[in-house]
Amino acid sequence: MLELFIKLVDSQTVRNEEAALSVLEELSKQTKEVELDKSYWVSQWSWTPISDGIYSYEEHIRSSKNNNNVTALYTDKNYRTYFPWDVYESKEECDKVCELKNSFGYDWDMAVHKFIEKHDLRVSHI
Repeated sequence: MLELFIKLVDSQTVRNEEAALSVLEELSKQTKEVELDKSYWVSQWSWTPISDGIYSYEEHIRSSKNNNNVTALYTDKNYRTYFPWDVYESKEECDKVCELKNSFGYDWDMAVHKFIEKHDLRVSHI
């Protein structure tokens, strides 16, 4: 999925919220098996208040939800929604995804929020 992610982002002539939503919709059409009750590297908005941006963090994925043919993943310990394209076995792959997402600035995070709302995949079970 990393190769497709790179291709989709590289094909964008602008890096704004609309372009980010387009990438998210295309990625959501792909399938990737993510084993539950396992730790992965995930790309997510920084937990550090003085640092803006998306970084790699190790998280333990415990549950999932599928709605509108979109799979969301959850740790069941935080209020974050992850997707198969956010989850990687290696930190190096995850760091590359962070770089791609950060190329959109805040627009990536805004697009993710809209994508989650559109597909009703908010965390609701902690």
